[in-house]
Amino acid sequence: MDNRTFYCQVGAGLLGSSEGMSKLRVYAVPTMPNIQVKSVSASVLATDVSEIAECTSRNGYPAPSIRWYKDRTPLKPVMKRNSKMYMVPQTTETSNKYMTVSSTLYYKLRKQDKDSTFYCEVSYRLPGGIQKMMESKPINISLTYPTENMELTMEPRLVKEDDAVTLKCSGDGSSLGEYSFFRLMDSGEEMGLTSENDILVIERLTRNNTGVYICRAMDMETTNFFEKNINLTVNYLDPVQLTPDRGLNLTRGDTDVKLQCNAFGSQKTSVVWRKDTEKSPLSTTNTLRLPQVGFENAGTYTCEVSVPSVPGLVQSNSISVVVQGAPEMVANSTKISGKEEKHVNLSCTFRGFPKPSITWSAPGNPMMKMFQEDHVVTVVSELVLPLTEEMQKVMCNGTNIQGSKSFLFDVARSECPRFQIPPCPAPPSL
Repeated sequence: MDNRTFYCQVGAGLLGSSEGMSKLRVYAVPTMPNIQVKSVSASVLATDVSEIAECTSRNGYPAPSIRWYKDRTPLKPVMKRNSKMYMVPQTTETSNKYMTVSSTLYYKLRKQDKDSTFYCEVSYRLPGGIQKMMESKPINISLTYPTENMELTMEPRLVKEDDAVTLKCSGDGSSLGEYSFFRLMDSGEEMGLTSENDILVIERLTRNNTGVYICRAMDMETTNFFEKNINLTVNYLDPVQLTPDRGLNLTRGDTDVKLQCNAFGSQKTSVVWRKDTEKSPLSTTNTLRLPQVGFENAGTYTCEVSVPSVPGLVQSNSISVVVQGAPEMVANSTKISGKEEKHVNLSCTFRGFPKPSITWSAPGNPMMKMFQEDHVVTVVSELVLPLTEEMQKVMCNGTNIQGSKSFLFDVARSECPRFQIPPCPAPPSL
């Protein structure tokens, strides 16, 4: 190694001599630091420090220095042995005068170090006062630590019949053994359940699955037992019961008709009555009242019961209401036709149930049209008659088994302005 001082002497005879010197400084970049794990695994229950790792860098000059880091934070250099942390450094000079340095880290591991990384840093000097450094690869220590707490969770928290639920048991230690699940029966006995270690899945829940569930496990390092339990409540809603429980036949004019709707659930329920495809509710109570029954009340009524606190928990049931009644006149009209006003078109419209039949007091072949909605039949009949100078009295009559209704037309050419509808004052219904 040529790291030395050189002297130069110059002689001038009788005048004497002079001498000078020059110092040569040699620098060598060391190798990348090599870190070797000493403790593949360690326990926080160990009473003494653990030998973590040894860091070595070779063939440097001058001798480099080593510093330890944990989670990017430098560790304070401590060379004196103690119960928390210290380092043991070593420097060796090779045959060619290069320097090899090493440092062994001893550290008392704690639970919070379970995810920590350790590495070392080598610092060395270069000419001109330049300081350089190199880092080793980081290492992790497999740390075992005892369980202090265990928890049992349920997902989802709110369940109903036919749902699936997952119970998960977990501890904050690294050495918990297998988990076991049990159900506490009403008799006080425990029933063992099949699980996938820390997870218990219950499919297609019913109200009978409601109860207390228990998870147990033993810490393999301390042999301590841990237990947690959780209450599982399966919400339900029984099928909707209607009163009357089958189709209802009413007569037009009936009063104070009631439809009852009930369904028992695990929590408070909400009721909505609707008719046919209408979106607006008719009632939000268990009882739907029809004060005065008319043809417009015929149709399908649906009662929907839900549990507002449990999304998706809904039941419904429907009942068909038929309203029977004598025909009632919906409309009538008179229309003069033909360029010379020789004919008149008479139209009568009745609705009722059962289907009304329409007859005319005048001869002819009337045209018939029929419409049906919600068991109510509407019939339109049109009759074409020749116009005369004399007044004609023509009656249309709507009839079914519930009764009849008539309307009288007075028709005459001279009394009716052209195309006026109605052309004449309508006489009272018979």
